[in-house]
Amino acid sequence: MTTRKLAMTLLALAIVLEVGYYMLLLQPPKEPELTLGILNDDAKMKQLFEDELDDFQHGDERRTRFKYIMGTTVVAGFIIAVSIPNRKI
Repeated sequence: MTTRKLAMTLLALAIVLEVGYYMLLLQPPKEPELTLGILNDDAKMKQLFEDELDDFQHGDERRTRFKYIMGTTVVAGFIIAVSIPNRKI
């Protein structure tokens, strides 16, 4: 394995981890199912309201920041991986 291939493999792994993070944690929340049990429970309704409010206030900012970080990782990682000499490890 060459150092360039190792760098490209690490870059691919970083991209996969970042995409997984985005898919699991940064997606906008789905529409909640409002059942009669949830509507009658004040604590659940308060938590639901706080989650929706937090995503409304900060969700787009988080997702945009992540996209900038992802783009920077891809571009910088590719530049670094290409600039590494192609030598055997």
